[in-house]
Amino acid sequence: MFSILASFKVKNKGKVIAIEPEPNNLKILRQNVELNKLNNVIVIPKALYDKPGKMVSIKGEGVGAYVFEDGEGLVETTTIDKIVEETGLKPRILKMDIEGSEGKALIGGINTLKHLELIEIEVHDEENMEKVEEILSGFRKRELAIEDLGNVYKQFLKHPFEILRIEMANRFSTTKRVLLSKIKKEGSNTAQYPKQIVYYRLRNDPSYSDSEY
Repeated sequence: MFSILASFKVKNKGKVIAIEPEPNNLKILRQNVELNKLNNVIVIPKALYDKPGKMVSIKGEGVGAYVFEDGEGLVETTTIDKIVEETGLKPRILKMDIEGSEGKALIGGINTLKHLELIEIEVHDEENMEKVEEILSGFRKRELAIEDLGNVYKQFLKHPFEILRIEMANRFSTTKRVLLSKIKKEGSNTAQYPKQIVYYRLRNDPSYSDSEY
């Protein structure tokens, strides 16, 4: 869903790179891109990781799928830095929700990170939280409410027909996820993870590099 909304936002002024290794999610993503005739979206059917060219497995299905190294992988990995090198694009914003591989993915984008202005990331456990905090120590940060229904409603009001069409084609997968997340959070006494965090910096921050890639 985010890739589609980002495409609507940037229009012909930019590009959206959508990275999706899980087969079912990939199928839905490609259907959405085709359905909405999104010429500014680049789909990469690989897993984001710390090194390119590894073969990994995808455990689980749908929005809960995650990367698993078991020696019998069928999905190839890539890195943020590799994608930037291959596409020739110069991203400024990164959104990441990859179910526990956040730290490894950031390691694989270490050269690109110094040029980014904003990173929205969902962190799934304490180990990854420590890695993320260390790698993004030069950024300011703000924690968000996970699966904020208010944000979903705002996006729906901005693009009602497009989002309704996408949700119908996807059997309302995003709506189900948001509601399930809210139910789980309200029913848990220790809902520490996942955490949704925005890391950002201003152009005059010492850690920000405005030089060419």
